[in-house]
Amino acid sequence: MAAPDAPKWEVQLDTWKDLGVEEAEFLEQLWRSKELRGSLRCRGQVYVFDIEKMTQTNTISNKVRTIRRIGPASEEATNDVPEIARCKSQSMEVALVVEVWLAGEWKRLAKEESNEIVRHQEKGETAFEFSSRGTSYIIDLRHMTQTNVKSNRTRTIRIVDRFAAPEAMGFDAFRLAFRERSTDGKALTLEDMRNSWPDEGDPTLLDLTVKSVLKEMGLRGNSGLVDMTEWDHFWALERDGPSHVSAQEVNEQLALALKKDPQVLGRMQMHFEAAAAEFGREGAE
Repeated sequence: MAAPDAPKWEVQLDTWKDLGVEEAEFLEQLWRSKELRGSLRCRGQVYVFDIEKMTQTNTISNKVRTIRRIGPASEEATNDVPEIARCKSQSMEVALVVEVWLAGEWKRLAKEESNEIVRHQEKGETAFEFSSRGTSYIIDLRHMTQTNVKSNRTRTIRIVDRFAAPEAMGFDAFRLAFRERSTDGKALTLEDMRNSWPDEGDPTLLDLTVKSVLKEMGLRGNSGLVDMTEWDHFWALERDGPSHVSAQEVNEQLALALKKDPQVLGRMQMHFEAAAAEFGREGAE
């Protein structure tokens, strides 16, 4: 347990939330070693932490969240946030870009729009309005949404590293990844997951990690076995980045529903894809 006077690390979800002990200890080591970036495998995921930008990036979903350090009362105020964490982008070519969820995939906003949103984020602003090409938008960085003032249409946005490879992260991509890993194309086993896992580190840690992820994916209660709809659902949640509590509540309700109707998850995904396609045909406002 951390000492009462120990520094604290938080991540911005709907509100500021404490990071787990493992993440906090890792970040504090980075902070004190003056390293700018570091990666950590935690709860079956790999996260990249950037102390300079104060961000946490999920390497699978590319979801970027803001983090912060709250120093202990014994630290001088000037040391609570060091110069390296306060520095801003020095040019128009900021390192982060904004993407909007459109037609079942992430699409990058125009450079000027991304820069504008990132500037507000760097100032610590979480809600603001700006205009682009004659249209006014309200940006909410707490819920990661962009709302067209005129049409009142709201879309989900995310902030990512501009050098990251763009990924569709739609259900087609999820299904392709499933087929590439599944031996029979119908289900994923523990052995399938272990053989396709990118980390070839400690065998014991790898085995525990794979078992943990497979258990989290399994909504049908089939021990050591997940089907394509469970796989798709897991990665859709990772992509959209709800809070841990929200995701847990959704999964608990889905697990109950699947006991009564085994097809409910597949139908949900079908309706979601149909809605996303229709949403995309309407075009960006």
